[in-house]
Amino acid sequence: MTRRLINDSGHDAEEVTVTILCEPDAQLAAVLAAFIGDGVRTVDDLASAAAALDAAPSETLLVIGAGVDLNATLQFASACIRMSPAPR
Repeated sequence: MTRRLINDSGHDAEEVTVTILCEPDAQLAAVLAAFIGDGVRTVDDLASAAAALDAAPSETLLVIGAGVDLNATLQFASACIRMSPAPR
């Protein structure tokens, strides 16, 4: 799903694609996915999130729900940054 962002001056900012949601609690995942909108791919663990990111390298945003362990999330984020650092 692509959402158009508007900056503070009221002009278009950038488009962000949101398609991958990692949340192990199926009920919470359904609520979050409904809030985010159409086209959300829901996975229930970080390994599945990594596989989904590998399958769709153009995705730039992964939503990680509250049901995912914080330490595991931080390690996952650190590994993602090391594998695909931001362009300079």
